[in-house]
Amino acid sequence: MSRKSRQSNSPGQPPAPGIGRGGPAAKPSPAAAKTRREFLKTAGGLAACLPFLPEDLDFSGKVNPADVQLLRGAIESGSYVPEFDLNRDGVLDAQDIEQVQAHRGERAVRYAAHYYPWWGNGLQPPFHWSQGVTYEPVRGQYNSRDPALAHHQIQSACRYGLDTFLIEWIGPASTFQGLDADRTVELALQEGFLPALESAGGAARFAINYDAAIIFRRAFGFSMGHFDFSFAVVRERFLSDLLYLRDRYFGHPQYLKIEGRPLLHIYLTREFVGDYALAFDQVHAQLDGQIYLVGDEVWPGGETDLTRSSYLDAVTAYNFYGADWLEPVGFSYGAYTDMTEAILRTWRHALGPVTNRYTGEPVRLVPGAIPDFNDTGLINRNERNRPLVFGPDPAAEFGQQIARLRPLVDRRLNLMVITSYNEFHEGTSVEEAREYGTSRLAALQAQKRYARSV
Repeated sequence: MSRKSRQSNSPGQPPAPGIGRGGPAAKPSPAAAKTRREFLKTAGGLAACLPFLPEDLDFSGKVNPADVQLLRGAIESGSYVPEFDLNRDGVLDAQDIEQVQAHRGERAVRYAAHYYPWWGNGLQPPFHWSQGVTYEPVRGQYNSRDPALAHHQIQSACRYGLDTFLIEWIGPASTFQGLDADRTVELALQEGFLPALESAGGAARFAINYDAAIIFRRAFGFSMGHFDFSFAVVRERFLSDLLYLRDRYFGHPQYLKIEGRPLLHIYLTREFVGDYALAFDQVHAQLDGQIYLVGDEVWPGGETDLTRSSYLDAVTAYNFYGADWLEPVGFSYGAYTDMTEAILRTWRHALGPVTNRYTGEPVRLVPGAIPDFNDTGLINRNERNRPLVFGPDPAAEFGQQIARLRPLVDRRLNLMVITSYNEFHEGTSVEEAREYGTSRLAALQAQKRYARSV
């Protein structure tokens, strides 16, 4: 994520040598230097992955009184900290203080995008690429196990304000004996993405997306819409998977945590039937409550199962694409945005009295946005599907969707999900592609600022 205001002056702007133009350079105040040094020592080699708000001087994630105090201290001590010169005029003064105060209480929303480590993976034919895609990434049909590729992806995403990745996970690599292609999904996480993330450091984070659809279909032959937890073997598999994730990933220093608990996104919890309550009880007992569950519960039509929601910490939606409700409106992206906002507002109202049965905290809503849906390049696609229809500026419409959903961001979680970073089968990707360039990332970046927190 670009932090030009914290780095070198832009072309055409004056140098910033001291507290006043032309004065000798002074050392940063001890408080300012210490705060920044403590953060930057964790930033590794990727300075792009820094918190996004220029006025967040202490990197706390929110513009607060401490930022004003840091700036006043630098001014009073005669120090010049280039990153504190918010209007880039070569002097620290009341105008910089006014800018901090004007944005007091603001936070930068954390965008978490679904990330798929299943592309190529050193296999022939190239894993997943051979199934067909609608858009072509600028780096071509890449190999997700390549850490250099993952480093480029993280660097590019962070530069545009996307600093969190929900990694597709379909089970431990060890469970796919003889199924080399499926094994490589976790291997790509371990050999490609995580080494790149660790070298990046900074504010970049990851969490696991537990793909219940693939996991339960592979293990038990369940069809979509029927993941039956009445069977003990299903509950045992669910628990063993989450214990594995705890032992393998949850302790990683860059794993995303909410209130100190590792976040786990579960795809299609809305299809859980049977004794899922016992399964969640067992998970919380075995993990000592140290997990923050975000379930894919929200969906158009049907009844809202608030009972199941009460076993989760938050609910979200992967996306709302469906021919049944989009066909009558001509698959309009604008109509999709209208529908998305209406559904999320209905759910937010319905969740009002619902609390998590383990913590007693309110069950929260995590809104989600998509830049597109176009699976025309996919082999064996649903023939009823049609591409979403845009006006003359699709990226601007994506930005407008984010702007309309941003007020629904829970101010405690401060989280919005983007579907997706690189799901090229369905064309929901924001990763730079030959057809749309960086326009989707730029639209996301333009909406990074978040409304004032409470």
